[in-house]
Amino acid sequence: MITVLEPSAHCVYQRDCEGAADIPFAVRISSEFGGTIEARLLAEDGEAIGRAIVNREGTLSTGIREETLVTARLERVSVGTREGIWIAGGFERVPTGSYRMELFVRDGEVERESLCVEAVHVGDLWVLAGQSNMEGCGKLVGVEQPEDGICCYYMGDRWGIAEEPLHWFNESLDPVHWRVPEEELGTTVVCERRNRSIGAGLGLAFAKEVRRHEGVPVGLIVCAYGGSSMADWGPVRMDESGSTLYGALLRRVRKLGGRVKGCLWYQGEAEANERDAPLYAERLRTWVASLREDLRDSALPFVYAQLSTVHFMDANSSWWNAVQEEQRLAEEALAPAAMVPTVDATLSDIIHVGTESMKEIGRRMAWQALRIAYGRQAYETGPRPGVMRWNEERTLLRLEIEGAHGKLHDSDRVYGFSVEADDVPVPVKAAVSQDGRSIELRFEEPVSAVGLLRHGAGFNPTVNVADSKGIPLPVFGPLEI
Repeated sequence: MITVLEPSAHCVYQRDCEGAADIPFAVRISSEFGGTIEARLLAEDGEAIGRAIVNREGTLSTGIREETLVTARLERVSVGTREGIWIAGGFERVPTGSYRMELFVRDGEVERESLCVEAVHVGDLWVLAGQSNMEGCGKLVGVEQPEDGICCYYMGDRWGIAEEPLHWFNESLDPVHWRVPEEELGTTVVCERRNRSIGAGLGLAFAKEVRRHEGVPVGLIVCAYGGSSMADWGPVRMDESGSTLYGALLRRVRKLGGRVKGCLWYQGEAEANERDAPLYAERLRTWVASLREDLRDSALPFVYAQLSTVHFMDANSSWWNAVQEEQRLAEEALAPAAMVPTVDATLSDIIHVGTESMKEIGRRMAWQALRIAYGRQAYETGPRPGVMRWNEERTLLRLEIEGAHGKLHDSDRVYGFSVEADDVPVPVKAAVSQDGRSIELRFEEPVSAVGLLRHGAGFNPTVNVADSKGIPLPVFGPLEI
């Protein structure tokens, strides 16, 4: 009997800068035989592009037309072990694409057994990390549908087609993710698989949008954990890998070869308080720097979300807005990085983004990944506050908007802006300029003192400034005017 140890169906191997990756194979045969084992690698059209034939003495031969041959290698043949015969090798420099691997056991001309591993991909791996809005807490209604070539490395260290929900904590090999005591894992997993109705996230929409533009298979490595703080994500010693979020992330990435295309991050809700908000920016910079160092990629692309709205009744939203502003300012310090605004999202409960908005945020993250990781010049950052200019009377302030796709949505009444001068609110009306490139803020009386401008202040602001792709102006402020 033949058992395939590697590759797994629906796995994705991270390609290098030249668009190629090695695809390993490892098989075990449970009984003695005197023939050969053949591994074939076939493209989607059925053309065999690589072949390895191994006999029991450990001799390797290769074939197929020279112009299409992918070089095979043999690493180990163990004959006569109690488990049978072990063979490990691989195909080198396999181009970007989707393949299947066929394995045959033969005694002379007699084929004893065969096996096929479908959907083995060379493409790009993206890490999904953060807290519950990266985990996905949308209702499982109207979810993004699965697609060939979009795969997920689930928390049980298994590959599969990516389908909602992506995160299954109690199936993780790392105890840090378990939500119940170890002795309750079995019954809890069965119950969750039968009854779960929440868990739609952004990852699948992200991957599908990247694949639509780049034509490359995408694998998602899911690592998020609801309620986690920056302290919970702190870099740790590798001997603590199973008991810490960061260690679990590194263990899983290294198990897959140690290289990824980039990281998606949605976190910060846990930092929106008096104790942690002042430390957020430095903690985020440290975390990203540690990830890049540990993955040996100083230019690892980092795409992250700005906090969305929340239905809190607390009157003091200052710490929530403070984290949002630190996230806005972090793009340059974290480069190559991109922030995705989410202030226009609808929620599925008091704090979690709903399913439709999750899909939209996933696409926005993909557009930014296309810009910073794939070099697609057609994509901008999305609207950002730029230069501000007063008229001579200081009754009209023109705020230039940078990074927008096309013009801003036409609106003669713009919501979300607020101004203070000497700690007193100043009445202001805002509108999109005629050229669609700026916001005009009009005041009833001249603003003589230095003022503070905010956009999207509060827990649940009404905002409507967006560019032609529907990307909103992020929460920002206070900015001096």
